[in-house]
Amino acid sequence: VLRMISTMSTVPVTGGILMDYVPQNERGRWGRLDSSVKGCWSISSLVGGFMVHKCGIYSVFFVTLSAQIIATVPLLFLFKKLESDARR
Repeated sequence: VLRMISTMSTVPVTGGILMDYVPQNERGRWGRLDSSVKGCWSISSLVGGFMVHKCGIYSVFFVTLSAQIIATVPLLFLFKKLESDARR
């Protein structure tokens, strides 16, 4: 429970920041993508259950850590680019 609280606690902040930087005419497209990503949580729970059964609990934590690092790196570059565009 604590892991999911810490994982999901950034979702509203990330969505708010994303919508601050997205042009108003493109917010629908990015909102749909954000909703699709949130919907993937149920699929990841199913996959996690199979992984625990086949590989053990620690494999789930390592896969989750790797996936979150991979997903965060492009966001860092995106925010840096948007910040430099905003300064112009």
